[in-house]
Amino acid sequence: MKRRVKWLSLFCLLAVLLALLTACNALSGITGPSTSLTDQQAAAIVAFAAAPYLDSYLEQAGKSPTNYPVTATGDWGAVYAGERTWKVEGQVLVYYPDGEKTCSTVWTFNEEDGTIKLVEFSCD
Repeated sequence: MKRRVKWLSLFCLLAVLLALLTACNALSGITGPSTSLTDQQAAAIVAFAAAPYLDSYLEQAGKSPTNYPVTATGDWGAVYAGERTWKVEGQVLVYYPDGEKTCSTVWTFNEEDGTIKLVEFSCD
């Protein structure tokens, strides 16, 4: 009889712990932060980590590269798009031989795996 009570107690304890773990996991998905970055941090990461390498991102997107130096310029902004992904917009300065051109860019940044993708690129 003691042995049966011991096993039943152990089983009940495991069931209660499993229920608590499941409840905590469900609540953290609802109430926990969906992102660990601010919009300014997401914009800064793309502006300084991706914009100088615009040509390689253009090639990944199937577009022709500029083949000229690029720097981030102007105001950059980011909007949280859900699922730890940010939509980042900003301007870059492309140094063409005949002069500088300010171009607009739109990027996506996934903070979970760190991938950055160029969505739009247009120059005036």
